[in-house]
Amino acid sequence: MLNRRLIRIKVFKVLFARISSGSMSVSSAQEDLLRSCIVTKNLFYYILGSSLAVRNFAEERIEAGLKKFYPTPEESNPNRKFVEMEFFRKLSEDEEFSKYCSKNGLLWGEDQRPVIRSIYNSMVSQDYYKNFMNSPDKSLRSEAEFLKDFFSAEYEDNEGIEYLLEDQDIMWIDDLGYVLIHILKSLSAYANSGKIKLPGVFSDEKARKGDEDAEFSESDREYALKLLSESMLQYQDNLKLISAASENWDQDRLFFSDILLICMGLTEAKSFPSIPVKVTINEYVEISKFYSTKNSRIFVNGLLDKLVKQLMSEGKVAKSGRGLIE
Repeated sequence: MLNRRLIRIKVFKVLFARISSGSMSVSSAQEDLLRSCIVTKNLFYYILGSSLAVRNFAEERIEAGLKKFYPTPEESNPNRKFVEMEFFRKLSEDEEFSKYCSKNGLLWGEDQRPVIRSIYNSMVSQDYYKNFMNSPDKSLRSEAEFLKDFFSAEYEDNEGIEYLLEDQDIMWIDDLGYVLIHILKSLSAYANSGKIKLPGVFSDEKARKGDEDAEFSESDREYALKLLSESMLQYQDNLKLISAASENWDQDRLFFSDILLICMGLTEAKSFPSIPVKVTINEYVEISKFYSTKNSRIFVNGLLDKLVKQLMSEGKVAKSGRGLIE
């Protein structure tokens, strides 16, 4: 589930916290990192499960309307298209999904009912819902397109959801945007295959039954742990390189986040021969746009490029394969 950029961001956050606090235990930091990675997967399950909770709330509303002494015509003859969607049937019958949510405390209950009610009330007032309910199309593709609209409209910039996520797990709020994008991609796959594919922690995870460590694929798991551990171990050496190369800069104007991103970039360039230099530099420049100042990308790009070239000339950065050097 996690791509390389999000892994870099998570490593950056753990590294930032550890260096700021002076707690430089590599093993403890790695535990924090792995927990942060699992949290993203948990959020995917939690948000996906909320749609089922909204469906169940809608079913309750229908049943309540049918029990009235004087129901309205709409209540006596309800449109059940939403509650009878094939997607919800498959999700509710998915044992892997149910067991994972139950085991990890990701079920939606009475405490979250006000948020579910709010999402439902917003949904039924929207044109995308009305158009879906009035359409005779009951195809999987129609369901998938409706659900894409649902997750996009009801979860982005939703203060109720944001407050709830902060209360559940402080790490969740930063990952919400990424998880929503991943859910939309999963819905596109559902439209084509009719199967709900539940992600592993990392994007290249492979299922290994009976393996206690099956939460992680070896390649991305090892990349994440190595990037963190090597960034911690090489921090002081990289810091000296940065200080020497930026002696003409006003040291008081250098931001810690910029320095840390450059340190990570230098570590990646030295420790991962298979990752092209260009990819490494571009990735940390992009991250700086979101986690530092508006001018950081210029500083990070210029200094990281300069130092990597210096290390390559000294034989300390070795790349092999076509396209890996530039």
